Amino acid sequence: MALPKFDEITLPFLLYLSDGKIHHRSEYLSYLKEYFHLSDDDLIAQKNKPRYTIFDDRVYWARYYLMKAGCIEQASIGNYKITNLGMKLLDQKPVKINEKCLTEFSDSFREWMQKSGRKVTIDSTKQNIIPNNSIQVVSELTPNDQLSDAEDLLKIELFEKVRSAILKCSASFFEKLVVQLLEKMGYGIGEITGKSGDGGIDGIIYEDKLGLEKIHIQAKRYENNTVGSGEVQSFIGALVGVGADKGVFITLLKFSASAKSYVKSLKNQKVILIDGDKLLELMIDHDLGVSIDRTITIKKIDMDYFEPDE
Repeated sequence: MALPKFDEITLPFLLYLSDGKIHHRSEYLSYLKEYFHLSDDDLIAQKNKPRYTIFDDRVYWARYYLMKAGCIEQASIGNYKITNLGMKLLDQKPVKINEKCLTEFSDSFREWMQKSGRKVTIDSTKQNIIPNNSIQVVSELTPNDQLSDAEDLLKIELFEKVRSAILKCSASFFEKLVVQLLEKMGYGIGEITGKSGDGGIDGIIYEDKLGLEKIHIQAKRYENNTVGSGEVQSFIGALVGVGADKGVFITLLKFSASAKSYVKSLKNQKVILIDGDKLLELMIDHDLGVSIDRTITIKKIDMDYFEPDE
């Protein structure tokens, strides 16, 4: 299940506090999980840090923005309550409480946004808005979500650059690449065997020093066609020909449904199919053909540490 964005959390969060009582973090988290029909499995599947889920992080930002706007306040460690300003905001019956809404409603929030260098759109026709304000763009993502989106875009760009670089290299380089990848993944020592009349075996990974256990490799850098069951059957035939029972077929393209189905039906051989997307992902994960450009460390307060023992 897709998780709600932080600006979808802000309004039900404030409504929950509208009874005027002080609520502990565990209370409003439990309420919001139920409100959005999120199961424990939904949250565990989308972990952000070992102790926190992505949902926890988005609730944190919803709470943080409401505090910056003066709509809620911290009564004590881990405990929060709505303010008179927060009640006034709810009286306006907003459909969504996002950066734009808070900027138009709260002077303190607008000032904080300006000081922090954030850009927001505001409606200068509102009575409490400074005329001729030049701020222009509104973001409905938390800073962490913006970082995540940027990471996804950079990864997509890197995929395409690596794919393009592979296509410019020779077939023999591609064979070397896949052998090195399996070595980096810890499967053993590799050897390139591909040559004319190789019978479909381009490389071997020796899983033990005596070579008693082997993984046979076929590496095909196809450019314009899906790899079908025929090519996979030929590889299986090559494995049978050398008495092998383990193989890896790696390509830059995708495997057809029939090819995948054929591999699943095998009883005497264990064959893994690695398509182009999986290959690029493994290369990046194992730093093959890529290097670290920069490292960014982002720290946040651990509120659990500061909470008193029950």
